[in-house]
Amino acid sequence: MRVTTQQLLELLTSGLFLFIFTVVAIRATRRRTGGDLDVALLFGISALAVSIGPTLEALGIIPEPADVAPLVVTLLLALPLLTLRAVRPFTRLHRNAFPLATVAWLIWSLVFVLRPLQVPVAGTSLAVAAFALIEGYAGIAVLRTTLRARGLARRRLVAITLGTLLLGAMILVAGVQIALPAAGLLFSPLALICASCYVIGFATPTFVRDAWQAAELRRFASMSLLLAQEQSSERVLVELATRVRETLGASEAAVALWDASRERVLRYWLSSGITFERDFASASAGPGFWERAHERPVAGADFLRTDPRLRPLDLRYVALAPIGAAGRLGVLAAFEREQSIFLHEDLELLRVLADQSLVLLEQRRLYEEVGMLNKTLELRLADLRAVNEELSSFAYAVSHDLQAPLRSIDVFSQVLLEDKSEALGADGRQHLDRVRAAAGQMSALIDDLLELARTTRKDLVLEEVELGPMAREVFDELRTREPTRHVEFSVQGHARVHADASLLRIALTNLLGNAWKFTRGRSPAHIAVRAELQGDEGCVEVRDDGVGFDMRYADRLFTPFQRLHAGTDFEGTGVGLALVQRIVHRHGGRVWAEGAVGTGATFSFTLPLARPAAPSSLRQSKPQGL
Repeated sequence: MRVTTQQLLELLTSGLFLFIFTVVAIRATRRRTGGDLDVALLFGISALAVSIGPTLEALGIIPEPADVAPLVVTLLLALPLLTLRAVRPFTRLHRNAFPLATVAWLIWSLVFVLRPLQVPVAGTSLAVAAFALIEGYAGIAVLRTTLRARGLARRRLVAITLGTLLLGAMILVAGVQIALPAAGLLFSPLALICASCYVIGFATPTFVRDAWQAAELRRFASMSLLLAQEQSSERVLVELATRVRETLGASEAAVALWDASRERVLRYWLSSGITFERDFASASAGPGFWERAHERPVAGADFLRTDPRLRPLDLRYVALAPIGAAGRLGVLAAFEREQSIFLHEDLELLRVLADQSLVLLEQRRLYEEVGMLNKTLELRLADLRAVNEELSSFAYAVSHDLQAPLRSIDVFSQVLLEDKSEALGADGRQHLDRVRAAAGQMSALIDDLLELARTTRKDLVLEEVELGPMAREVFDELRTREPTRHVEFSVQGHARVHADASLLRIALTNLLGNAWKFTRGRSPAHIAVRAELQGDEGCVEVRDDGVGFDMRYADRLFTPFQRLHAGTDFEGTGVGLALVQRIVHRHGGRVWAEGAVGTGATFSFTLPLARPAAPSSLRQSKPQGL
């Protein structure tokens, strides 16, 4: 038997409506809620109205029109009434819409049942137009809600709106078909598209729902990254509730966290910005509230109507998901004014959002801890700067005030040696020489302390500095003081660094001065300055082949007044390397030393490279002198 296109469309439409009815009927049997029963009744009647004709034809039964027409017309006219009942949970209808539709259905059903073939064409057309108008009103009401909806609810409502408007068009086509039979060709395509829209809206396939949820979760996750850095914790929680409400398309959403100071007390932050507290133990739903609300939505939102600020929201149903293990941290709540069938389906997504919210809250907690640690660190640094400033001021003042007494000691000792030399004798002159030597040593120490204090107090004036010419100038000054010494000096590279020129010269003077001093026993001696590239820093080395030092005591080199050689062998106060370290650290660099006894020492430090970029010689693939 050949199947025509019209028959194929009718079979597909009947199959889709039967599929929707099966899905929603099973759902209604499990949940037993008014909304699910209304939806099941709508699609049960739709499936019956659409499939009664093709079913009888398939069975080879050709009934009289007077036998079938009253039933079919009664079922079709019932669809707008059932549509109003089905969409009532998620849209607002006029209070008289449902009673008027009920009265109209009863009247016209009685007319068609009692006088099925005697109703004039004008009367039939009027009835069809009225019921198409009712169906269209339902579609417009859903459309109005769709335009305001967000998230998953909007996606579903778009399909339901199209299906409802197409159902109204089907009723209208059925009426037009009475006067214009050719219009009946549109009925089956409209019915098929209507059924497809209703499948997506009311019985969403798993792969479609997964795709919708994945898109919403991506948006929610990207938002969470931005919220973690918000300054205000209150704003974070309100925005989190807002994103949950928009993702689910719920009437309202809230984040509720346990109050750490009071056991079993939840503090709620609603997306509308309202905050309130609730005693979990004294909830109107009783101790079983949590156990039921996180398994399925319950009519447990009565506590929201006890607060005058919340009463206008008229929230009646709530679904919960735990944030943290067993809800110990808090809960995520979605509220509805009516018991929408979608609230049940979105419980799984609500639980996923709760897990994402836990990640966000943990990030926020860590962010706040880091912020508190940073504030504590800033306070400690401020205290440390104040202490260092006081110590620096104290050292500067003490060092400066000691200069005058030391000069007096030196001057009067010299006067005694010149005027009372014979009276003092050899022992007296020797003692005064020791006094003058000690005063000179102490004066040098004070000068070094003053220099150390100045490097701490001096503001950095950063500029481009050529290390090579500066190193040669310092070495030429050393050679001028002892022209008889034979020292070979070399500079490898001409580094440009970003530094304070005066402080950098002091550092080089101390390092080259040490190299000059500790190579005194060699002829010829060798001193070399080398610079090389290390990432975004310039590394400078000052190497000599002098007496060197034992690496076991390298940590003492940069400590003030610590010396690794006897004062009788090499002069100095032990402050020079500490001064070098202070200067390098102020520039954000590092300093270290390597050496061995009898083979020399190498002192290295790093400084930031000059800005703008270094010369072209620095950009060669093989590291060369800076």
